Amino acid sequence: MSVPQRSGPSSRPTLLCVDDEPHVLAGLTDVLRRKFDVTTATSGSEGLHVLVDRGPFMLVMSDFAMPGMNGAQFLAQVRHAAPDTVRLLLTGQATLDDTIAAVNDGNIFRFLKKPCSPPDLIRVLEDGVEQARLVTADQRLIERKLEAMSGHLVRAERLASLGTMAGAVGHELKNILMVFEGTMSLIEEEVSSGVAPSLEGLKSLRQVQEHLTSHARNLLNFGRPARRSDSNTTDLQGAVTDVLDMLRNAGMLRQAQIRLDLPTEALVVPLSRSALEQVLVNLVKNAVDALTELQRPDPLIEVCVRRTPDDVVECSITDNGCGIPDAKLPLLFEPYYTTKPPERGTGLGLFVVRDIIRSAGGDVVAASPRGQGARFTLTIPVARVPAAIAATVARVPSRR
Repeated sequence: MSVPQRSGPSSRPTLLCVDDEPHVLAGLTDVLRRKFDVTTATSGSEGLHVLVDRGPFMLVMSDFAMPGMNGAQFLAQVRHAAPDTVRLLLTGQATLDDTIAAVNDGNIFRFLKKPCSPPDLIRVLEDGVEQARLVTADQRLIERKLEAMSGHLVRAERLASLGTMAGAVGHELKNILMVFEGTMSLIEEEVSSGVAPSLEGLKSLRQVQEHLTSHARNLLNFGRPARRSDSNTTDLQGAVTDVLDMLRNAGMLRQAQIRLDLPTEALVVPLSRSALEQVLVNLVKNAVDALTELQRPDPLIEVCVRRTPDDVVECSITDNGCGIPDAKLPLLFEPYYTTKPPERGTGLGLFVVRDIIRSAGGDVVAASPRGQGARFTLTIPVARVPAAIAATVARVPSRR
């Protein structure tokens, strides 16, 4: 949470004063209004309502002795409702036990003893303002560091996925090279004999060219970092078919039957193309690994995409592989947790998947009914895009 400071015409620090004596509140307001934007309440319960309705406040100062809810009890509630607000307690009657309880329950920044001179009161409140600003600065620094760390993890996992993809493509390129060398040898023999190259040979060379072009395009698109100019919306249905084509071309789906249940219309979600591809590659690759581990005679991966009545796109990827033990399900999305050997996984894939999907306001859940493999389900809100743009997306063919 950022600085507990209301936006408005006043740039003064906001202060909520709570006391059951109206004349005391009037005096505090008169003394403090030149330096603070003062709001008042005559009881703890009223103060909590004001905190919710008119907050947040940078400072909350309360009298201790009040009927019903005393000041320590009130500030303990404030601590839970607005933890970043600096809390101060005015008291002329509190015992040592009361003081200890106030510190433990309300995490009081300062005690002020009644009567308190205006200069001393203003000085303590200014110290409270400085404390609030220091806490906020620390929070912003932590938020920036977490954001940067999250970006590094996404890039690290993307590079790991790219390495896996490059290895698979390298294997496929060897096969393509064999076709190329065989065809070239045949054409060279034909030319040396004074015979024009056969149409079959030329057709084979064209197929080799298409394969090479497809692999190069897929690796370049998948490996490039997201750019500021990249669209932040993508047709999920089109991304699914393109990712499956890419993995199929790389030979990674050779051991699995793919069953698709896709809508005919575009389903645009608020994610960039590169981010969505990273999510899909991770999940499909995990399904392939699960099938490989079990060595089923009928390996199957099902991908289902649908739009729910509440404008949410749901995408499920299901395999009939080895499944996931119940004890491991809650750990799947933790960073660096993996059931694979080190050479086959970083432990960041599912963590990054969840981070990307949650950044779009969605979520991902895993289920593994006993003996029925595993299912990962993405839920992403439909992107709000103008009708003209949506129609354009629907007309653009997916990348093949």
